[in-house]
Amino acid sequence: NCGDTTLHNGKLCVFGEPSSPVMALLCAGYPDDHTVFLPFAKALSESKGKGNILVGVMCIPGYDDRPEDDLPWQNHPRKGFSFDETAKAVREAAKALRGVSTHKNPELVGIFHDFGVVPGSIWAKQLEQEAKDNPSVPLKPNKMIFFDVLPQCKGDKTGPTLHQTLYYTYMLVFAFGSLLQTYVSRYLAVAFVYPIFMLLSIIGILPLYEF
Repeated sequence: NCGDTTLHNGKLCVFGEPSSPVMALLCAGYPDDHTVFLPFAKALSESKGKGNILVGVMCIPGYDDRPEDDLPWQNHPRKGFSFDETAKAVREAAKALRGVSTHKNPELVGIFHDFGVVPGSIWAKQLEQEAKDNPSVPLKPNKMIFFDVLPQCKGDKTGPTLHQTLYYTYMLVFAFGSLLQTYVSRYLAVAFVYPIFMLLSIIGILPLYEF
């Protein structure tokens, strides 16, 4: 069941029982939309650890592609969204999920993957600051779960592995391509990124390949 939150027509997909004592808000990172989390969300909503869980799935503003709603990805601002805007999207998604819940005082768990950690952290920090002045601030997360965000553990002296080296390679390619798209030309950005990833595809080390 996917509905709309208010920021830039953002979508929130909901699974589970509204009466559940636990809510979980999921947000994937760059460059994924809702679909990457939908199978996991459905399975999580049916888990029996604390009874069924009410699960909502959002994505970072700008990464949802919804041509069926006349909202293709090209409709998003070319310059993207600020960190504050992405955190606002998390806040609004949490409010929308709470609006679905019929439980009197459900526990809220935030689950953020990869670059979704950034707006998730900002959202949680903002609520923490607001709670200092107003202890009754609603929708504060009871727990935060981050995963797949550390390329190398602190204190690791073994040096970069192949996976870590490729991780930074992908980051640099995407970062430079983003700069070209924003400040020069989207066509030049494609001309820069496409040959590199064609080469990575040929030698079998694209980000989603097993190696």
